[in-house]
Amino acid sequence: MQISGMKSLVLIMLLGSVSPGAWAQDQDGISLGQMNLLLTAGLTWGHDDNVTFAQAGKEIDSNFYVFSPGIRLEAPSNRSLFALQLSGEKGEYDDSPADDYSDWTLRGSWDFDPSSRTSMGLFGEMQEGHDRRGQGRSQGDLGLAIFDADEYDLDSFGGYFTYGAIGSRGRLELEAAFSDRQYTNNRDITQFLDRDQNRLEGTFFVRIRPKTSLLFGLGKSEIDYARRFTDGTSFDSDEKRYFFGVTWDVSARTSGRIDIGKLEKDFVDPLKTGYDDDFYRVGIDWQPRTYSTFNLSALKQTTEAQFLGDYVLREDISLSWTHYWSDRFNTILELGTGDDSYEPTSRSDDIDYWGIEARWQLNSHFQLGVGFHDFQRSSEIAEFDYDRGVWLLTLEGSL
Repeated sequence: MQISGMKSLVLIMLLGSVSPGAWAQDQDGISLGQMNLLLTAGLTWGHDDNVTFAQAGKEIDSNFYVFSPGIRLEAPSNRSLFALQLSGEKGEYDDSPADDYSDWTLRGSWDFDPSSRTSMGLFGEMQEGHDRRGQGRSQGDLGLAIFDADEYDLDSFGGYFTYGAIGSRGRLELEAAFSDRQYTNNRDITQFLDRDQNRLEGTFFVRIRPKTSLLFGLGKSEIDYARRFTDGTSFDSDEKRYFFGVTWDVSARTSGRIDIGKLEKDFVDPLKTGYDDDFYRVGIDWQPRTYSTFNLSALKQTTEAQFLGDYVLREDISLSWTHYWSDRFNTILELGTGDDSYEPTSRSDDIDYWGIEARWQLNSHFQLGVGFHDFQRSSEIAEFDYDRGVWLLTLEGSL
């Protein structure tokens, strides 16, 4: 089970991602002999009453339009699956053309099960993306001052190896991921944000009941910036994670995973503040009925600060409820709250979020959706306060 915090969900909504979701990805596609081809597309009209996440009195509100095509090619066999996917997003704002964007991602993956006790996989991804004005390094009033959003190339690759079948007494999982982020414009500032990040993590599972296991894990990340500031300041750091927890899939009604442990973040620069305290990751699914599911996520970790502070300590929790009122109609309600502390500065942000969506499956190829999402941030520094509401009307299609 993948664990993610409210921030992951909020980030998708904040960045305006409206690509066709799991419904479209689960369609049968077009059979091409031993391969399968899936074509998807999303058309979205929306209204954003605070495009740059500005404080009261400085908001820009605008209608926007997003086109999000995608193509996925799969080559399955008895023991493996190869997939290649190309997806893109093009967004335009009526009253804020500086926020128009064109992003795309190319991803390839290979999953292989050589035996009932062993599985492994590899992935590689190339992405051209952007940091929205009002996010990343351009928060607060700076989001209104810059003319172009920061654009970047992000290349990443990695893999996993698992020894031990699900349900066996013991199981070992190893993961590795490597990424290189290079900004391509506004280079007088963004050159200091270029960085590599490498992550290794191993987890050992011990079954204590038929569908319940204890887990023990170690992880390490290295974050290396391409350039130092003119005064010699370096934001290079190493992170170590030690954790234990439990995972379960007791019945069709409940499953989840809880990791609790210690996180150490040490900077190469001895004058920078590190972190040496607790962290956690929680993901729980509860399905009281086959047509109704609750998802609880919680997270505490450090992230990169991007010019304000040495790092951000992020804590958040979210709850979502997905309910199918009929085979073709469902609603999703989401609630979340979090806190970002920019250590060791005085800035601390409280973030509250809620959203509601309704989705109608018109037929086997088209789905219509409508939704509203509300975000509020209250900061110790008034410049970073904002209220934001976003309306969405989306048509998704697949072939």
